Amino acid sequence: MTNPPLTPNNKEKQLELLAKVVNNTLSQEWDESTRKIFFFIKRSLRQFKLDGQLQESDILIDAYLRARKKIESGKSIQNMSAYLNRVCFNIIREKSKKQKKSEYLYIRLINNGYGHQDTTFGTDNTADYRITTLLKALDKLNTKDLEIIQLHILEELSWQEISKNLSLSKGKNIAESTLRKRGSRALKRLREAYISVEKTCILEAGGK
Repeated sequence: MTNPPLTPNNKEKQLELLAKVVNNTLSQEWDESTRKIFFFIKRSLRQFKLDGQLQESDILIDAYLRARKKIESGKSIQNMSAYLNRVCFNIIREKSKKQKKSEYLYIRLINNGYGHQDTTFGTDNTADYRITTLLKALDKLNTKDLEIIQLHILEELSWQEISKNLSLSKGKNIAESTLRKRGSRALKRLREAYISVEKTCILEAGGK
């Protein structure tokens, strides 16, 4: 059953409760519910192998912003602690998926660039560095290159599926052979951008 819209007074009370729960959890002024929130986040980060890479406080602040947005839109939250747990779990799962996509793209990038099947991703620090470098490299690509990489590598669509997808979304019929060439050029430019970003990072580190 849908909850009734919040009145201004109830909205203010919910925002106050949200702030109190989050502040108490962050400051470790724990009661039974706030202690459970903190250790739930900690356990979830470990479950997705993100402990050491993400801080519990960062996840909770993100969850706070999402919960605040929900309340301000006039929607009621019946159980604040349970809702925050659920939102924190979804945030962690989203970040895990994003990291796995970045790892997969990095492996594809290396394999396509050097012709060997490297399926390792190194230590946590190395993985974090590679993901950061890769994201910076992706920022250097144009929209068409990003689109073809997204569809073919991250969403794992075949060239035939991509052709149909573009035909429906843009009204353009593009031959599969043309898309293959475009994908090859996009990966080449991504490799070049990755190497460029990596060199810049090395030079900056050397200058410190």
